[in-house]
Amino acid sequence: MQFKLTVIGCLFSLSMVSINGWADANAGLKQCAQEKVAFDGIEPLKYADITGESNSHIPLLHQHPSLCASADEEKCKGKAYLLPGDTVAIANICGDYAHVQFIGEKTVSYGWVEIHQLISRALTKSDGDSKKFSFKLQKGRGTPVCEAYLQRLNTVDYYEEGSESLLDAPYCGRPESDAVPGFSLLKRVPLNAERANSLLGDVFNFTHPTLMPMPPEAHESALTKTPDGRLFIWRYDPPVDIDNDGTSDDVLIWQGYGAEAGKGLCGIAYRNNVVHQTPQIAYILTADGASIDQNRTQEIFGDPIGGYQIPAARYLNAEHKWVMSEPKFVKGFRPLGTSFGIYRYRNVFYFDTLSGNYNFSLFIHKDKKTQEICRVFMNDVVSGDAREMSFP
Repeated sequence: MQFKLTVIGCLFSLSMVSINGWADANAGLKQCAQEKVAFDGIEPLKYADITGESNSHIPLLHQHPSLCASADEEKCKGKAYLLPGDTVAIANICGDYAHVQFIGEKTVSYGWVEIHQLISRALTKSDGDSKKFSFKLQKGRGTPVCEAYLQRLNTVDYYEEGSESLLDAPYCGRPESDAVPGFSLLKRVPLNAERANSLLGDVFNFTHPTLMPMPPEAHESALTKTPDGRLFIWRYDPPVDIDNDGTSDDVLIWQGYGAEAGKGLCGIAYRNNVVHQTPQIAYILTADGASIDQNRTQEIFGDPIGGYQIPAARYLNAEHKWVMSEPKFVKGFRPLGTSFGIYRYRNVFYFDTLSGNYNFSLFIHKDKKTQEICRVFMNDVVSGDAREMSFP
């Protein structure tokens, strides 16, 4: 009898250990599944492709199974599903399920999918200390291209190979990247100094309607160069279709003198530790590539205001008397922002630009109309310094 009781006691103890272990594991799953996650790319994301038999439907669960009571099982499952070949972003994994985001053609979906249905892609960004900027979506939440654009801005390492140069800061330009699914790499073709110099006068005079025109004899030495002699001026090969009409456009991106009136290098701290932001403006070239196509550049990249309001000001007249000028409006090209970039997402072309010191907007031009699709706010954790803009 004592032996039987001992055996039963041992079995009871083992059962309690098993139950307690299961309870601890289940509690851990619930805690994991209830953690708040974001798919903005600030925290490193992994990407994976859905795998399965052709035409099969892979359930995208509304909630993690550990959070579902038996009576609510159908409600937790929902009706959403994924197809083999779909690409998802993974924020975290809890047990046998991954919390994913699927950016579709028209909608963005979230849920849980079994990890055995996933084939992992490469990690888009290392989890280290290199990230100095983060972005938050202000307009366009739930719009597929906006969610992907946000991830792209956040996953790019603006300081490659550990560089701390502000030349690589996002307000000085955004690098090419196809790390976020849907984006294509565009090939930038730098202009040499001779080619850039031939366009300098046209770029300057078109961009600065309120200033004295640059004379035709502009010199190469006026171009803004990095210490190693590089110019931040390029075209694209193959050309992009920036107005999405099926015909390629010769887009020119120009950073530095010409696009601005000064010659400061972007990202360089000058007086009082103020960091200079050099304008980077987009233009459309004429068919022969010899000059700016002013009408099309204004139509696509120009602010509808179409000029600048010049306030009244005191000046010394010919009689050496101080007088007040009349306020006036000067018509001319006024770009939508101060730092342009070109993107191709799912075979549609977009452009973004910096508007103000910390807002980036993503635009699409289609059917002769430019429309803002997304807007993000940049948190600069490098420093809280004010930004200096020598523009227009």
